[in-house]
Amino acid sequence: MTRSALIAVGGNSLIGVGQRGTIEEQLANAQNTARKITQLVADGWRIVDYKTDRVEGSIAELLERHGLQLGSYVNAWHVVTGEAPARAGIFGVRDVKIAWSAATPAAGS
Repeated sequence: MTRSALIAVGGNSLIGVGQRGTIEEQLANAQNTARKITQLVADGWRIVDYKTDRVEGSIAELLERHGLQLGSYVNAWHVVTGEAPARAGIFGVRDVKIAWSAATPAAGS
């Protein structure tokens, strides 16, 4: 049975209690988070990013708006695991749809 987890990483979630939010602190927190997410995937979890933006058209507009971010996730996944994700997409909470991307790791990553 595949279990799914919606995970939002960024902004205040990368600043720990008692931290000032420096780039170094946020980078260390992001790396720690990536290791934990990698372990979830190894344990059989499917990880989904979600967005609460409202778009005035198709869900494809949400993918277009956040395509660079999704591409960064794909590249980071490749760096951390050495593998390309099978699929990458964004779930639009308001539209209750998934926009799938053709994103693949950048050459030389």
